[in-house]
Amino acid sequence: MPTISFDFKLPDNLIVIDTWVLLVLFGIMLLIFIVISSILAYHWHRFGFDRERIAVMRVIYFIGCLIFLGAALTGIVLYGLSS
Repeated sequence: MPTISFDFKLPDNLIVIDTWVLLVLFGIMLLIFIVISSILAYHWHRFGFDRERIAVMRVIYFIGCLIFLGAALTGIVLYGLSS
C-alpha cells in the first residue's frame, strides 16, 4: 500500500515579524476603523435614510467589521503562538 508523506521545509530567507509589531499595526488599523466608522455613522444619520434602514445598515456593517477584525486578531495570536 502506498504511503503519502508531506515533507515541507520553509525557505531559509523567510521574513519573521515580531508579534508586537503586528499588534501595533492592528491597533493602528483599529483606530482607523473607529474614525471611519464614526464618520460613516454620522453620514448615515445626517444624510441617510429612515431609521429602520439605518439600523439594518449598521448591524450588517458592524457584524462584517467584527468578523474581519476578529479574523485579523486571531491570525496575529496564532502567528504569535507558532513562533
